[in-house]
Order: sequence, then C-alpha cells, then structure tokens
Amino acid sequence: PANTDPGRARQDARKIFEDDIRSKLRSRAFTRRNADDPRYGGVITNAAMLSMTSGPKRTHPIARGAWVIEVIFNDPPPPPPNNVPPLNEDAADKNLTIREKFAKHRENPDCAGCHSRLDPLGFALE
Repeated sequence: PANTDPGRARQDARKIFEDDIRSKLRSRAFTRRNADDPRYGGVITNAAMLSMTSGPKRTHPIARGAWVIEVIFNDPPPPPPNNVPPLNEDAADKNLTIREKFAKHRENPDCAGCHSRLDPLGFALE
C-alpha cells in the first residue's frame, strides 16, 4: 500500500536526501565528465555569457576577458588609469581588425599591463 501520510513522506524524503544525496555532495573528489550534449559544454562558451559580453554592433573581447578573469578566476582587473583614453574605434584605421586595433592600443605602457591578461582570454572567445 502507498504511504499517504504527508509527515511520513517528508521523513522518507529527508532520509533519502541526507543519507544518499548529501553524502555525495560532501565528496571532495572531482570527477571529469564528458558533455555528450553540446548544450552542456560549459559556462564560458554559453550563449548567454557570449551575448552578455557583446555590444549591439560587435563583440567585445576585452569585456569577455575581464569577465573570465573576474568571474571564473576570481581575480578582477583593476580599473583603467584615469589618464588612459578608451579605444576610439572611429578614429582608428578602418582597415585594421579589432585585434589589430587593440594590439596598437596595447603599445601604450599604461595599457599593456592589464591588456596582456585580458586580451588573450577575450580573443580566444571570438
């Protein structure tokens, strides 16, 4: 016969949770799992994250790199110095790619320190 007592059902569910599930959560060993379904490939290449770090006209590799450093590595970059102007894409050579524009921007020693960390991560997600 099925158990129809709600109190008893809660006790049974709690026992299953505490004995079985919680003991697995306490495991300190990580196990590698293959993602057979591409929808579960990871947070870094998730469409929501890639959209969140894009603009209306183009992607923003530096924002992506900063997001990875801040959220995944938990090591946020410092804010840019006040005397460093943002990249002016309109004034830049129209024949340069965004990667080339940031390489030129990185020639400024004030920018190179952070961009040497941000750019490789951000451009890897382009």
